[in-house]
Amino acid sequence: MSHRTLSSAGLHALTGEEGFVSVAAPDAHGYPSIGFGHRIVEGESFPHPITHEEAHNLKRQDLVRFEAAVSALVREPTQAQYDAMVLFAYNIGVAGFGSSSVSSRFEAGDVAGAADAFLPWCLARNVDTRELEVDLVLAGRRWRERARFLESPASDWHSFQTALAEHEFYAGALDGIPGPLTLAAVTELRAFVLAGGAV
Repeated sequence: MSHRTLSSAGLHALTGEEGFVSVAAPDAHGYPSIGFGHRIVEGESFPHPITHEEAHNLKRQDLVRFEAAVSALVREPTQAQYDAMVLFAYNIGVAGFGSSSVSSRFEAGDVAGAADAFLPWCLARNVDTRELEVDLVLAGRRWRERARFLESPASDWHSFQTALAEHEFYAGALDGIPGPLTLAAVTELRAFVLAGGAV
């Protein structure tokens, strides 16, 4: 399988999804990170704030690993599918991507199932309780990755709330503003998809 690279649109999306931090800070799972989601590993030290240029260099170095992982695990995705999977792997790690049903369902020819398999990966660690909980920031990201994978324009919170309402998980306003009702609905959707339901 040939090694591919993230498109310019995918790079732009990744930069936006990760956001920039100039000093080390815990990510959604409590691991120290810096720049555009670069996870700091043993032996690395960033005693001073880093620049955007340094952060972009770290991102490019990191991407090689995630691009290679996706290239090795899935055959002949479209560029949009490939981009979505690289963005996903960048966020959940190579091991997470390899164990996800995104790659296995795609390889089995179940494109719709692979798209839905992005959605359950929306847990983050609560800073107070240290428990994993559904996180709306990650849920929104997974919805956007699913939309990119399907080349669908339905990638915003309004479309997500609409889909949640269609499955009778959500009865709130379709205002595109995620709140407690949306969080409860996403939690139900996650369980639904994990149980084999289709969006």
